[in-house]
Amino acid sequence: MSRYNRVGFISTYAFILLSVSACISPKEPNDPLPRVAPVSLNSINPELFDTSAWFVPYYLNHFSTVANSVVDTGRNRGFIDISVWRTPDVNKLYNARIMENILSLSWFYTNPAPWNSYYGSDALRKRIEAALAFWCNIQCEDGRFSEYAPGRWSLAPTAFATKFVGRALYLLEEKPTIDDKVLRRANESLRKALLIGFTDSALWEHGRNFTNQYANLWGGAMLYLQHHPDQTIDQLLTNRLSESMIAFQSPCGYFYEKNGPDWGYNLSTHHSDLQVAWHFAKGTRLEDYFVEKTARWYDWFAYNAVKEPGNSRYYLNKAIETRQHKASVDTDSLEDPRSARWVPQAELVPLARAFVLSQDEYDAAATRHYKRMRDRYPAVDSLKVGEFWAYSPYAFLHDGMNHWLPSRGQKDSAIAELPYLKSNEFVQVRSDKRNQTEHIFVRHPGYYAILNTGKIITSQQRYGLGLLWNPVLGTVLQSQSRSDIAAWGTQLADSAQVFEAADVNATFSVSEQPWTPAPGINDISGRLTVSYGLGLSGRKSLELNEKYIEVQVELSGHFKEIIPLLVDSEAKLEVKRGRIYLQHKAGGMTIQISEGVSVVELDLNTESPQNKSVHVIQLSGNNKLTYRISFND
Repeated sequence: MSRYNRVGFISTYAFILLSVSACISPKEPNDPLPRVAPVSLNSINPELFDTSAWFVPYYLNHFSTVANSVVDTGRNRGFIDISVWRTPDVNKLYNARIMENILSLSWFYTNPAPWNSYYGSDALRKRIEAALAFWCNIQCEDGRFSEYAPGRWSLAPTAFATKFVGRALYLLEEKPTIDDKVLRRANESLRKALLIGFTDSALWEHGRNFTNQYANLWGGAMLYLQHHPDQTIDQLLTNRLSESMIAFQSPCGYFYEKNGPDWGYNLSTHHSDLQVAWHFAKGTRLEDYFVEKTARWYDWFAYNAVKEPGNSRYYLNKAIETRQHKASVDTDSLEDPRSARWVPQAELVPLARAFVLSQDEYDAAATRHYKRMRDRYPAVDSLKVGEFWAYSPYAFLHDGMNHWLPSRGQKDSAIAELPYLKSNEFVQVRSDKRNQTEHIFVRHPGYYAILNTGKIITSQQRYGLGLLWNPVLGTVLQSQSRSDIAAWGTQLADSAQVFEAADVNATFSVSEQPWTPAPGINDISGRLTVSYGLGLSGRKSLELNEKYIEVQVELSGHFKEIIPLLVDSEAKLEVKRGRIYLQHKAGGMTIQISEGVSVVELDLNTESPQNKSVHVIQLSGNNKLTYRISFND
């Protein structure tokens, strides 16, 4: 057993005693911290908040509650003892993630805005100093932090600390500052976290599979280096950035999460990591790393996110997601900064502009939010203690950082470059040999289809036909991850899941000739057929030609074929005479079914992604079943 693993067996009490009480100076634990005075929004003119600060009154109103939760005295002095960032079950003394709200405290302390009475507050300064001392005390000797158990030192709390607490320390370097000894010690802890993050092989290996965690170190290091030139940290950052170009990003384009693609983490946390780093990397020798990472990711995303006709919603190839649960994204809405997804790299990555707010969309959305705030003022939402995101440091992390937005024309030009809009004929297969998966993208004039095959990486994934889109109808089929009833595929009568919830070991033919994808991106021409086994004796094939998609299933006994359609309120879905019709005023889709097959329709509003309802079609067959999907304008 390694020295690090042995540490994990220290008892909770002993860990807290050793890591907290041993490091706090003997005088301070018994000195009560002064209370931070609450504010009354009634006494603050709302005109002091500009349009971009529409979200601030909520955080300002509840700030004293969070600040005064910093424990006053004793062994736990400095712990932020309130469950508003993470859930109550993990709001523990050993969890360094809780202490990321040091950034929230520091943001108010250093913000000279006219509405901010906490700027330079002496009471707040002392609470920040206590919180930083506690944070330093719970750090492992080698620089790591723990999250889920005493002594369970790991990547996530260590790397996230460099971004959030690193951002706080960056702000505290300027006036008003804090006690020099506290600040110096905290920066030493930050450096230790960066050093172990960049040099420990176990953390690196974990980061290869959970890249959103490791990538916090990019911005964390750059924040530190702004005020503390350090050749060792600088060189380690450059080395790991270079190595990560292959280790962290699939040849398909996505960043690995549990060794596969995940829309939730790739679109949120990883985007935050890139944004923080980009603020300092732009215009430096490191710029190209982040341009390339972003460009490769959006090249991948552009094939997997399909635009609804006439609006800014994109539906996703969601069945492949490895961790979270995300069906679509809207690119014209403005979120609370705690969950905002900014891509300032879009200034140099044109395709990314298709998926971000344009400047005029941002201005209009911010004005709407501001008006809503003013209409309610001074009322704000209550602070829901116990909720994960009730008071998140993400609300302040990106403030003042690079925030480039395209013009409306630039966004429209990027949309026109989306592959399935730019061309109505292509076949592309992306192959990742590391996790033995393939993603197939087929565009013909009537449709755009995405198939996913290979090894199931996490149990929530579903393979096979993942998404089907038509230029008029938009997305008409979307296989649902985590689902036993709305995932596309073939299911035995007595089985709980479709075969496509397990590995799909496919073979490919192009124009009836066997073909094997090479690693990375394969552009091919010709009629594609994908075939794979069902259990020990069954077989399924999909022919994707210029006019239709034909699915053939051969499987002994009784089985069901599951087809999860997406239907909006303006479309009509009906079943008659061996056909399924999805009819819209501008066009329609027909599914022609072989004889002897019964059809059952289930309307699953509980699985409805945004404004379209999931309607599951079940085809019941014996031994053999065929259906053909085609479109008419």
